[in-house]
Amino acid sequence: MRWTGFSERTAKTWLAGSHGPTGEHLVELMRNSNDLLAAVLVLAGRGELKIGAGLHEIRETLLQVLDVLDGLLGTSEAEASENE
Repeated sequence: MRWTGFSERTAKTWLAGSHGPTGEHLVELMRNSNDLLAAVLVLAGRGELKIGAGLHEIRETLLQVLDVLDGLLGTSEAEASENE
């Protein structure tokens, strides 16, 4: 519901399979769900493209780790300067 801005009722009909999201909303859902993106790629006969999606996720995770490490190292360097 948060990803598309639709109501709980609409989301429930999607999950129940009685109606599906429009193309625009499906794209928004895939933007927010790696599992859904992978499922659509497999259904489209393009399962090999899941590798690229996985690499993007790994890259984002590594960037987050680098930000954390940069913050930790920046703090350590500031403390070292204060102790000198």
